Amino acid sequence: MLRRPQRPPRQCYLAAVTLYPWRLRFQQYFRAQFAGLPLCPAEDKRGCTVPQHGKIPPAQDRRQAQQLRRHCLLLTYAAHTQTSFNSVTFVISPSSKTNLHKKFTMSSNVSQCHVGKEMEPFTYFYYLIFLMGFIGSCFALWAFTQKDQKQKCMSIYLINLLTADFLLTLALPVKIIVDLGVASWKLRIFHCQVTACFIYLNMYLSIIFLGFVSMDRCLQLTHSSKVYRIQGPGFAKMLSAVVWTMVLLITVPNMAIPIKTIEERPGAGCIDFKTKFGRDWHVFTNFICTAIFLNFSAVILISNFLVVRQLYRNKYSESYANVKKTLINILLVTAGYLLCFVPYHIVRIPYTLSQTDTITSCSLKQALFKAKESTLLFAVSNLCFDPILYYHLSKSFRLKFTETFAAPKEATVLTDKEVQHRSEQQLQTY
Repeated sequence: MLRRPQRPPRQCYLAAVTLYPWRLRFQQYFRAQFAGLPLCPAEDKRGCTVPQHGKIPPAQDRRQAQQLRRHCLLLTYAAHTQTSFNSVTFVISPSSKTNLHKKFTMSSNVSQCHVGKEMEPFTYFYYLIFLMGFIGSCFALWAFTQKDQKQKCMSIYLINLLTADFLLTLALPVKIIVDLGVASWKLRIFHCQVTACFIYLNMYLSIIFLGFVSMDRCLQLTHSSKVYRIQGPGFAKMLSAVVWTMVLLITVPNMAIPIKTIEERPGAGCIDFKTKFGRDWHVFTNFICTAIFLNFSAVILISNFLVVRQLYRNKYSESYANVKKTLINILLVTAGYLLCFVPYHIVRIPYTLSQTDTITSCSLKQALFKAKESTLLFAVSNLCFDPILYYHLSKSFRLKFTETFAAPKEATVLTDKEVQHRSEQQLQTY
């Protein structure tokens, strides 16, 4: 009695299904399952080829295609059973060698290109930024909640900037764990879907509200009645709500779009989880965010230039010391903004093209990834610079800082001055 032959291992069966009838997806299957294995032995000079995707080979090549199918099954069986490749021989015509050998080499290089290596040095800087930014943001929150004076337009923008900074402080610990390589697979997925989006949410909210702060300072110097309503707290609250809604509409789809289920592997990046629609939306949001950066950078630079020009005209006045101090503060804030955000956006567009396989060179991908991570470190460091900005722009923050960290002698001098000022006021009332 004849026995039914055993079904080959699953790898061989899948290879047979994908190779027949000529709707060939063997390159993608081989790249996913056996990345890094050579298609032919080193001593074989003829090379192995696979017909192009969706292309029916001519009649004279069908016999060679059948041989190729048998050899691919042998190859997958050898990989499944860990058989030596020296025992696998291939007899393929060299006429069809060049085209598909190049294709397979290119796809192999793409599959073996792991860009997320050597991330540990970055984590030390992120840890330092997290500690400094968290302490500064907590102190700023305490200072803003203790103030007794009326809310102004500038204070509303700074409070929104502080809220965005707290989102970044929530995201940084998860990024540190993921970059150290000790995160679980579920935490890595959570980072790609949620906390990575928080980092970019903070970045563009910071850029927008810094633009509003610069514009508000410029309008204060003009003293124009036409723009009095724009400087009101009601308008500032409405504008802040519009900004949050717009940025969330851009960012939340990156969190909500379903992701692909992929097997666990060390070199998987966030882009690997995205579907075709997710990648397209990712590219779209990157170009939108770059446009936001360019527009608000123009607002910041033009506003600061107008402020500097107005202050420079008053350099011969009696309050030249105050004018000089204000000029230095504006130049420092502008330099900090350019240092934090400009390098990242120079690298961002080429890096996005490398994520979508428009750029296929593995060495270039790795270089762009390292450049992106390095410049992202500068962008995240705005978390440390923002408390300095609060000190120079918010009177309540400056007073609380002085009261908390001033020396005892300075504190007594301040209290004596306050007592003298109050006594003078009482004398005037009498």
